[in-house]
Amino acid sequence: MAAGDIHVLHVDDDPSITDLAATMLERDSDIRVTTRNDPEAVLDRFEAAEFDCVVSDYEMPEMDGLELYERLSGQFDHADFPYILFTGRGSESIAADALNAGVTGYLQKGGPEQYDLLANRVHNATDQYRAQVKADRYETVIDALDYPVYVVDERGTFRFVNEPFAAMTGYDRAEILGQPTSFVKPEETVQRAEDVLGQLLSSSGPDTARFRATIETASGDLVDCRDHMGVLPYEGESFRGSVGILRVSDEVPPPATDGGRVSEPGRGGDHVPKDRLLDALSDPVFALDEDGEFVYANDRVGELVGRDPDAIPGTHYSEFAVPVGGSGDCDLFVDLSDADDVDRFAAEQSVLVDGETVTVEGRPATLQGPEAVFVGTVRDRSDRQRATDRYRALFDNLPDPTVVTDFDDGEPRIRRANGAFERVFGYDAEAVVGESVNDLLVPDGHADGAAEIDRAVLNGERVSREVRRETADGDQRDFLFRNVPIEHDDGEVLAYGVYTDITERTAYEERLTALHETARRLMTAESTDEVLDIGLRAARDILGHDINAIHLYDEATGGLVPVATTECTDELFGEVPTFTEGDSIAWRAFERGEAVVREDVREDADVLNPETPVRSEMVLPLGDRGILLPASTEPGAFDDADRSLGNVLAANIQSALQQVEREQTLRDREQALARQNERLDEFASIVSHDLRTPLDLAAVHLELATEGEGDADREHLDRVAAAHDRMSDLVSDVLAWAREGVTVEDTEPVSIPDLVTDCWMGIQAESASLSVTTDRTVEADRDRLRRVFENLLGNAVAHGGDGPTIRVGDLDDAAGIFLEDDGPGIPEDERDDVFTSGYTHSEGGNGFGLAIVEQIVEAHGWEIRVTDGAAGGARFEITGFEE
Repeated sequence: MAAGDIHVLHVDDDPSITDLAATMLERDSDIRVTTRNDPEAVLDRFEAAEFDCVVSDYEMPEMDGLELYERLSGQFDHADFPYILFTGRGSESIAADALNAGVTGYLQKGGPEQYDLLANRVHNATDQYRAQVKADRYETVIDALDYPVYVVDERGTFRFVNEPFAAMTGYDRAEILGQPTSFVKPEETVQRAEDVLGQLLSSSGPDTARFRATIETASGDLVDCRDHMGVLPYEGESFRGSVGILRVSDEVPPPATDGGRVSEPGRGGDHVPKDRLLDALSDPVFALDEDGEFVYANDRVGELVGRDPDAIPGTHYSEFAVPVGGSGDCDLFVDLSDADDVDRFAAEQSVLVDGETVTVEGRPATLQGPEAVFVGTVRDRSDRQRATDRYRALFDNLPDPTVVTDFDDGEPRIRRANGAFERVFGYDAEAVVGESVNDLLVPDGHADGAAEIDRAVLNGERVSREVRRETADGDQRDFLFRNVPIEHDDGEVLAYGVYTDITERTAYEERLTALHETARRLMTAESTDEVLDIGLRAARDILGHDINAIHLYDEATGGLVPVATTECTDELFGEVPTFTEGDSIAWRAFERGEAVVREDVREDADVLNPETPVRSEMVLPLGDRGILLPASTEPGAFDDADRSLGNVLAANIQSALQQVEREQTLRDREQALARQNERLDEFASIVSHDLRTPLDLAAVHLELATEGEGDADREHLDRVAAAHDRMSDLVSDVLAWAREGVTVEDTEPVSIPDLVTDCWMGIQAESASLSVTTDRTVEADRDRLRRVFENLLGNAVAHGGDGPTIRVGDLDDAAGIFLEDDGPGIPEDERDDVFTSGYTHSEGGNGFGLAIVEQIVEAHGWEIRVTDGAAGGARFEITGFEE
């Protein structure tokens, strides 16, 4: 492909986008980009022939991308030209509308990988379109392979000639292609062809036309022909050129009559002027008298029979020609004197000349006077045979399976099949002659469609449609089937059927459909696990390989941890590895954010395990979240289509993970607000109830103090002070409880023994003792964890009896610690209530201490429970620490 061979028109109202797209696309040397920022201007100046592909934004001020496509299609009747929507607004409905309208592709804007994907889409769309155009033109000219055929483009330049045409002109095909028609046509013929073409192009003109034409050969000879001209199929409203089929004229003009006379029978040719006998023709030309003796023979006749042409006159034709398959005189030549209307008489017969079969064609003619002669020309049968051989060679070497069929009581039966038919369908080309095409190729469930095709062909209709057919070994494949019927004069119908294998294209379209459905399901997923499950199944089904894994980045390990794997992956690896920085192909792709395809991973120096059973793999980044990793035990298992589809799937998984994360954040916030509202409700209850008692007590004692005297007054004031202390403690605990959030933001490594010892120093407990046996360090909010231990230690001192012993140590069977005392413990039927705010059995207690403890523990992602201690007291166990 030449540099800049694909010309792309990019339409977007944002100049920065078109400039960026042009820069990114033109990194591919095959692509050159023209940009437009006004879709209305595109409609005014658009010429379909200028561009190979159109890329358009969807949302633009004047009109959207779909409206632009529809208007271009309607204005130029060019609905099948490559058109790709490249939009920043992703929508399932827009994608569906685009595909239903006939748009070639739909792609969302994004990072560099999306522009790489766009370049691939442009290549694929352009290649498919060009292949279809080429096939359409090829089909136009293949119907007349027995005759000279040419194709001329809209500028009057030869774009195709077949071998018979080249042979007729005496030039090589390469010499003719690219030349104007005047290269082999006199000016008069060129002008006549232009006039006829103008009639064909007029709205009221015919579809085809015949006219006389003259071809000037390389040697300067002029060949009189009939030109049967038609117009190539349009592309939009653009005229693409014409096709012509030439037939050398069957009419031989009468000899010139300038006063000369043909010699008398048997007298030789000295007296016959050669210019009277059309000796300018390049074919062998002769004249016989009514007795069958030559009166004239041109040089080509002499070459044919191996005689000096001047010695041939006076010789009977039977010395040179005998009937094919027999002996005696040829019955071609009749008694000319008995021909009532010699101008209408003509004859043709095959004869042997010097052992070679030739065809003699001729007609009676008269010169001045009553003499009659038979003027004939010789056409070498080998010319026709060569044309037939060329046709058969072309037929046999067509790249697509091709058959010629006739019809037996409506059933198509094979007359001839080419080599491609044999290779693709697996049947011997000679063995299938006479067999029913439908019995051989049509699978179950497709008989009605095949019968519909047969009826159309018998009605003289051309057929072009997608079909499914079955090979000899039972495989079913998809084909673009094109059938051209040819009806002979006797009413017999032959049909040329061509099967172009589109199985891969159909499979790709099915994979695209599955990808669209996957994108829809991913966008409705409600959890990370659901996204991973959908993505993993899609990778297996769409990319067609059972080995697949999704790795997400984990900050704690600093690596890509496998979070979702297929059953085949687990069976193959046992334990799927975690990829860490700098030691694998996977990490390199993740770090660079670029997809990597390895045809053989063992040839890559960064392969994690050189003995891996995996031979080829794709590493598809999921942004900064991780990678999708499809793989195969076979080398070279992934092609460009796999990479393109894989990139789109990975982008959809990444978007779905982001969406789930956003929605989870919203749910967490909603839950936090709900819990905060609950705490506010409880706070209001506490303020209205628990604070009322000490306030009432304080009010009563103040009233008594104002009425009494002496020590009694002092006692009342002490009670007021105690009530105030109780209210202060209550307010402090309520505020602490209300302020504790549901998550922990800032953490640091905290030594539990150091923190517990520090908290113990602030507890008023002269008769109590503390034993710490753990050396554990945890990641936590130091201040909030301090409150946990202060509350638990204070609770143990307050409820553990006289001189309690308090122990803090590691759990034996879990990642956690315990804090226990040897006091009376907590009854089993009350253990579910101890963490409820307001729960207390202590006089003067407010019931918030353990509620705060549970809240802080859960905010760290841990769990707490209460059970019996080793000495029968209360034991609190905190679990869920990371090891």
